[in-house]
Amino acid sequence: MRKNSFSIALFFIVFLCSNLFAQSSSISVVAQRWYYTTPGFYSYSPWYGYSGYGYGGYGGSTLYGDYVRGLSDLYRARGAYLQSYTKAMINYQEARKKYIENQEKLTELYWINRREQSARRKAKKDERARRRRELAARRSKVVRIPPRRVTPSELDPVSGKIFWPSELKKDSFTEYRQKLEELFVLRAHTRTMPGLPAEIYHTARDMKDKLKLQIQKIPVQRYLVARKFLDLLALEGRLPPL
Repeated sequence: MRKNSFSIALFFIVFLCSNLFAQSSSISVVAQRWYYTTPGFYSYSPWYGYSGYGYGGYGGSTLYGDYVRGLSDLYRARGAYLQSYTKAMINYQEARKKYIENQEKLTELYWINRREQSARRKAKKDERARRRRELAARRSKVVRIPPRRVTPSELDPVSGKIFWPSELKKDSFTEYRQKLEELFVLRAHTRTMPGLPAEIYHTARDMKDKLKLQIQKIPVQRYLVARKFLDLLALEGRLPPL
């Protein structure tokens, strides 16, 4: 659009200057004929007389000379504009090239960072898997010792009679003792009964909570024996009868 406007303006300037030049040429021809054909004056010659010293012809400040100078200034200005425009386009292309190079470097750094993060995550995942395998291998080599069960001196497997420690024979534990004795007698005779292991476990736990409330009144050794005995009863209730 800018180039088209410049071409149209140039066309009008050339057209106007051409008309002015044609008019001035006709006027100068008439004046020269009158000047050089007048009696007593020299004949017309563009190289003789005043015209040779710049007062006439094409060497002085004529309309055609002004037109030529103006046209040369116009082309010079246009050349300067094109030169500036070319430098601006070169600078723009260099700036765009640097921008593209920077974007490419940023993209490359982004993917390098992504690959490094992925490699670190994979290394951590492999390390966790290796540790799990080592732990499983160590566990497989460990000989599991079965938990200690009550002995016949603590619980009669045939009748289900319980031989209580001295500390659990107090009157404060009577309700819990009676309930556990009934449950173990039922276990000895029925062998399997739904809900019986859970009932034994919860009763023994409640009895142990009752024992904890009296920890300040009981000697340490007797307290530990009573608590361990209740733990064995709770475990025995979950295991099949001997």
